[in-house]
Amino acid sequence: MSTPSSVLNPWEARLAPGIYPFADLVKFPDIKPPVPRYTKFTLDHGSWKSTTGRLEIPLDDLLSQEVPVEVATNSLLEFYGCSLIEESTGGSLELNDEHRIQDFTYQQDYFKKYVLNVGAGIETHEFAHIDCPLSPLDESGVFLLGKWEEEESTDNVNQPAKNNLCLTAFRIPQLHVLFVPEWTIHSNDYLLGCWRTMLSWTTEKPIDNVKIFGVSDGGDKQKGGRA
Repeated sequence: MSTPSSVLNPWEARLAPGIYPFADLVKFPDIKPPVPRYTKFTLDHGSWKSTTGRLEIPLDDLLSQEVPVEVATNSLLEFYGCSLIEESTGGSLELNDEHRIQDFTYQQDYFKKYVLNVGAGIETHEFAHIDCPLSPLDESGVFLLGKWEEEESTDNVNQPAKNNLCLTAFRIPQLHVLFVPEWTIHSNDYLLGCWRTMLSWTTEKPIDNVKIFGVSDGGDKQKGGRA
């Protein structure tokens, strides 16, 4: 068998006989870290209204765009500051108050009862948590992650700076543990099956949860759809 042409394979690494750590075998210096697919909503400052529990998104954008779904990997999750952790993962997490790890089961009618009827929402809070699906990948729903990207401000007071809200829905492989740092924008509205979750047990820490509203000159439309 002939050696494949270097034109078809522009990058290669030659490995002499020897013992190599796995970590060295997965380093590809020519490949940039991937960015997950995401939907970007451009919003006015103040669109996230914590006091009234509303996130206002232009209705046309809300109806015309869908949030893409990715299978979670550490490379993709890094975009949102999250990661998959396991027993061999280095580092630690300091808990300043009592936390509990519990199993939560999201029934098939959870979406209809608590999202379609109440309204889709996203949230952020000052405590971190972990989430691990005990159900298979195609039976555990999606975990929604978001982050702000702020555009440069403008000198024109009639055109104030906008905020870009990026959103991606992730499928988490079964028995893989998702670490969600404090203040991460996220939603568990789209989960299914059984999830093992660590949450703060201190009720004094508020959760900044907002429901999604599409806004236009003709009035509001509350979001109650799938990611």
